[in-house]
Amino acid sequence: MNNYFFKKISVLCLIFLLTVFCACADNQYAGRIIGTLTGAAVGALVSEDHAKGALIGGTAGFLAGWMADKYTAKQIKSAEQARTDAIKENKVLPDGPKLNSYNVALQPASTLKQGSTAKLVSTIDISPWKNNKKAVVKEEVLLTLPDGTQKQWIKPYPELAEGGQWEVAKDINTQALPDGMYNYKTNLYIDDKVSANRQFSFQIVSSGNLYFADAK
Repeated sequence: MNNYFFKKISVLCLIFLLTVFCACADNQYAGRIIGTLTGAAVGALVSEDHAKGALIGGTAGFLAGWMADKYTAKQIKSAEQARTDAIKENKVLPDGPKLNSYNVALQPASTLKQGSTAKLVSTIDISPWKNNKKAVVKEEVLLTLPDGTQKQWIKPYPELAEGGQWEVAKDINTQALPDGMYNYKTNLYIDDKVSANRQFSFQIVSSGNLYFADAK
């Protein structure tokens, strides 16, 4: 058995064991862990420069895992409250779901120190409608990395199926992400139609570059 084949088998076994561990532990960061390890392993195996391949693959895998991880949803206004407010203001409910407002922000700041944590927060307010049919609300995210690579994923939000106002937060751990500017674009879908979109940029910097990033 040659050395390359042995390394390949060892890496695959390690990924399998960690996948089982994450699944059994119900770890909310399991997607990121598995994604990073898998990406790093594949990157290392297919690249002649194993260390560089592992770094690139690990970053891509981390992002893929981030896409699969959980989010938290905080209710600001219930569907019943929103229904009452809509009737008071307009006398009648709309025929279908009506988007009142949609905002996306990065907390705590637009410049993040590498290794820190942050939240991408989407605040969505949808007015209830006449019939009782539930709406399908989804958010599409397009993330452009510093090297120009683009990642895309879609998250459904069943909490908004009957309307109301919710704050949806997704955690970012920048430990595995390289320095540079990231472009973040979203499309909000209600019943498969784009109702609104938002776009902004944020920067990730290492400790040595943090001062210069803040001074811009």
